[in-house]
Formats: sequence, structure tokens, C-alpha cells
Amino acid sequence: MILISHRGYEDGKNSLFENNPLQIRRLLKMGVDVEIDVWHIDGEYLLGHDSPKYQIQESFLKQEGLWCHAKNKDALEQMLVSD
Repeated sequence: MILISHRGYEDGKNSLFENNPLQIRRLLKMGVDVEIDVWHIDGEYLLGHDSPKYQIQESFLKQEGLWCHAKNKDALEQMLVSD
């Protein structure tokens, strides 16, 4: 069975955990996959559901266990060409 945390939540909705890179890393270390919301704006990757909030490096997205939801067209295009 694959356990997937939605946006980094682990016990109900909590805005402190939503797409928070620290929470996402913690869950991945526990063996829980995480669905994240990814934006790409002005050459930068960001996480956030309704709007971009946390800037991340491209390398963050290459961690095993992430399920990436492209929130804008540029995010999808950039993730498709990323190696």
C-alpha cells in the first residue's frame, strides 16, 4: 500500500503544513509519499496551493515519493523537460 499525504497534511487540514518543504521532508523520511502543488514563475520553482508560497530548488522535486501537481502551464512544461 502506498500512503500519500495531501499537501503535507498528516492529521487533517493545517495551514502550517500545507506544501511546507520542512513538513514534506519529514513525511518522506517517515516513508510517506506526498502530493505537492508546484508552480514555476520567473525561472523559479515554488510550492503552494492557491498561490505560490515556498521557493524551492529543482533538486527538491527529484526526491523519491513526491507526486507533483503542476499549478501553472510553465510548471508542467519545466517538469517535463527536467532531467
